Parts: sequence; C-alpha cells; structure tokens
Amino acid sequence: MSDPIHERGQALEELFFHKKNEELLNNLKAEMAAEEKRKALTECTGINDADLLNRLLAANIDATTIACFALVPLVVVAWADGDVAEAERAAILSASESSGLSRETGSLQLLENWLQSEPGEELLSTWKDYVAALKTTLTNEDYAHLKTKVLTRAKQVAETAGGFLGLGNKVSTEERAVLDELALAFT
Repeated sequence: MSDPIHERGQALEELFFHKKNEELLNNLKAEMAAEEKRKALTECTGINDADLLNRLLAANIDATTIACFALVPLVVVAWADGDVAEAERAAILSASESSGLSRETGSLQLLENWLQSEPGEELLSTWKDYVAALKTTLTNEDYAHLKTKVLTRAKQVAETAGGFLGLGNKVSTEERAVLDELALAFT
C-alpha cells in the first residue's frame, strides 16, 4: 500500500532536485558562454589578463563591440563638462564611421548609449587597463601611433564645442584635465 505523505514528500524532493539541476545547468551554460566570449576577446585583442577580460565583458565589451572601445576617450572628453554637445556627438559619430562602425553593429548601439547616458568611471578605468595591456602586445611604433591617434581625436572632440562664437579657449578646463588623464594612461 502506498503512503500518500511519503509519495508527496518524494515528489517534492524530486521537484527540488529538478530545479537545482536546472539552476546548475543554467550556471554552467552561462560560464561556458562567458568563457567563449573571453576567448573571442583574447583572439581579437591579444590580451590574456583574465581580470581585464572580465572587466571588459562586464562593461559590455566583447569581440563584436571592441571597436567601439577605442572611442571611449572621445566619449569621456565629451562628457567632461557634464553633457555632450551636438557638435561633440557629431564628431564622435564621424570618428566611429571612420573606424568602420556601421549603423547595424552592436558597437554603434553601445556608443549611442554612452552618448545618451554618461558612462560610469569604471569604463575609463577599464579603458586605461586595456591601453596598458596593449603596450605589452604592440610594438613601440604601433603603440606611439595609437597614442597620437587617440589623443588627437580626443582633442578634436574637445575643440568642437569650445569657445564662444569661435573666440577664446576652445578646450574647457574640465576637458583639458581629461585630455591630460588620457595622455597619462599611455605612459
């Protein structure tokens, strides 16, 4: 004769373990997906630092959006004075097009998000660590070229909305501080 209480207890136990197994399986799938993303990011950047790769992934930077990450300095300069002027936005979008980002890419969508809502300090911190890691993967000549390109583009963004009627200092004090911080990241 079957015991209904025992059967109910066994059914609850099976349900519990089914849910636990499902949770463990979902965690395993998430870990495998994250590992695949880290691997793809390593392949396209040459960076093997697991902590940095995890921070990049946490900032929604993966193999499909890494091209956008090169534009972080421009975004940070544009936000230096508290908002992004239309001229700064246009300059950054122009830089994105010259970098090969198309309207359909996840990179451009991420960039648009950064232009609408100021990214947190963690994004610039992660970018600085990325630049430091690039120093170990690039030749001195390529690293110097990257530094010049980044700082020139960032200064151009700072100058687009500066001054009054084209007169005076085109780069604000806040933008100058960010430009100095960017330059320091390359040392």
